[in-house]
Formats: sequence, C-alpha cells, structure tokens
Amino acid sequence: MRKGAPSAVLVSVQDIAARRNVLETLRARQATAIDLLSPPGGDPNNVRALAIVYDFAPWNAEGARTLRRFRLKHPFARILLLVPPTSGIGWINQECNRVPGCDLELQGEGPKGAQSLRSAIDHLLETAPAGQVKLILNLVARSFTERFALFVDQVLAAVLDAGRARTAGHLVSRVARSLGTSTRRLEQICRASRLPSPKELVDSVVLLWLTCVAQLCATTTAGAARQAGISEHRLHRIRERLLPTGTVARRTPREEFYLAFAILAERCGASAAQLSEWILKMG
Repeated sequence: MRKGAPSAVLVSVQDIAARRNVLETLRARQATAIDLLSPPGGDPNNVRALAIVYDFAPWNAEGARTLRRFRLKHPFARILLLVPPTSGIGWINQECNRVPGCDLELQGEGPKGAQSLRSAIDHLLETAPAGQVKLILNLVARSFTERFALFVDQVLAAVLDAGRARTAGHLVSRVARSLGTSTRRLEQICRASRLPSPKELVDSVVLLWLTCVAQLCATTTAGAARQAGISEHRLHRIRERLLPTGTVARRTPREEFYLAFAILAERCGASAAQLSEWILKMG
C-alpha cells in the first residue's frame, strides 16, 4: 500500500441490486465508498480500507480465501459479510468467526431486506473506527502485559459507550470500576510499568478514535468530535496535552492519527524498530 493512500469502505457484492443499495446507503452516510466490481473499480492495494463489505462470492473455498486475503491486506478494517441465502450458510458463518473483526448479515428482499441492510451498514460504520483503534492498539498491548491489553479494551468500551463525551477522569474511574480496582491503583500500575498515566491513555484512545471517525466520514477531527458530542474545548485540551505545540494546524485526520499513535507508542516504551513495523502494517 502506498503511503498516503486514501481511506474508504471497499465494496465487493455481486448482486447488482444489493450492491447499489450498499453504495447508496454508504454515500447517504457521507462515507467514501469504492466499488471494486464496477469499471473502473478500484485497486484495494492502493486504498486504506476502514471497512469492507463482501458477499463471500463465489460462496465456496475461494470465497474463504478471498476473505483471508482481504484481512491480510487490510488487517485493521472491519468486515461485513453480506451473504445471499445459500445452503452453505453454516459453513460460511464458521469461516466468518475465524476472521477477527468480521460480521455476517444475510441479504434480504423487499423493504424489510433493505431496512436490515441499512441497519447493518449503520452498525458497520459505527463500529469500524472503534474496531480499527482496538486492533491497532493491540499491537502495542501485545508488547506489554496482559493487564495492559485488558486496560486498553476497557478504555475503548468506556470511550465508545455513553461516557465518550465525559472527561478523562470520569472515564478512568469507570474503567477502574470495570476492572474491580481503584483509580489510584491504576495509576500505580501505570507508573510501575513505565506507561503513560491512565488519563493520558484515555485521551490517546479518544483522539485515535476521533481521527478514525473523521477519515471514515470524510470530515475533520473537530467535525467528528462534534458528532460524538465532544466539545471543541475538550478536543483542544486533549491535543494540547498529547501533541507537540503547533503540530495540529493543517494536518489531515490521517496525519493526526499517525502522529498520535507514534507518540503513544513511544510513551509506552516502543522501540523505533517496533514503531516502524507497526506503521508499515497499518499502511
């Protein structure tokens, strides 16, 4: 994947009516969509996929291989398998469960089918940024302790739940309760592990999530924050705490994402070699 490749939702659905419904739904939600099957189509190697809609064609072992190729090329993209009714649906579901970040939805007909599709696309767009942040942060978490990986999961759950618009302090308290411990104990663990403070970790997750939302919805990080109910003042404070002075102006959400991720990884003790490897995987 070339550096600076555009971000989009990749669509590979054989049925013309179903594909049209998918593309229309994505574009109605201001998501950038690339139809891989219609000329001139698109080359997934030159796109950073934030999500993928695939119908598992030709619905046999080749479909499973194509699914794994999508995951290999786009390891952090959320995948929606939009499968037509078929006698092999049980096996396809098993293949879906073998691939992290993959959900299955059956194609339906008529108004009810169209509504189910819209709901599935809405869920995909809602969960894709969070899923991407989680998979990317797991790169960092796997290099440290199991406790840190669990902490990352709980931070994401808190940020993406009703508490997303609250302060870092409120979110840290919520995470501490979910882990059966106290805020003070979390702070002690972070210090002993030479990790950023719990508040800094929470702010980093919020910023990474917002930049992913912004890329998916073709808006600015500030626009994504407004959609999420996060005030301009809070976003400014997060950036002020995390990013070097003067680095935000004229940066795209994608550039801000990479900057925030690099700073977090370095604060977690990642080596330059590790950071280069992770960024290469992200594309």
